Amino acid sequence: MLADFRAQHPGVAVHMIEDTQEQMLAMVRDDELDCAFASVDPDAIGEDFAATLLWEDEFVVVASVDHPIASSSHITFEQIASEDLINAPRELLATPPPPGGDPSAGAASSPGSASSARR
Repeated sequence: MLADFRAQHPGVAVHMIEDTQEQMLAMVRDDELDCAFASVDPDAIGEDFAATLLWEDEFVVVASVDHPIASSSHITFEQIASEDLINAPRELLATPPPPGGDPSAGAASSPGSASSARR
């Protein structure tokens, strides 16, 4: 997709950055970015933005084969609400906790991320 865009618009520079969706929307609002690609509901972002749904993805749960949810073909959010979940970049998970710190500190949830095009 990016190669096709560059071929059709050779004078346009595209720079990719990654940040949280809140930061990306703030940068669009502040005219620091021309656009952002983010996993947000286009109907829920308010009047400040125009948004178009590009595609929808399935959200999947990955578990070991011996986990109780592994045998289910369909899982609801209610079923996993009591499970310990990790959503963090690999680098964060590999970071040891600070001396005397909480051993779970390296496995904290990270905010949702988004990609964008910068002018």
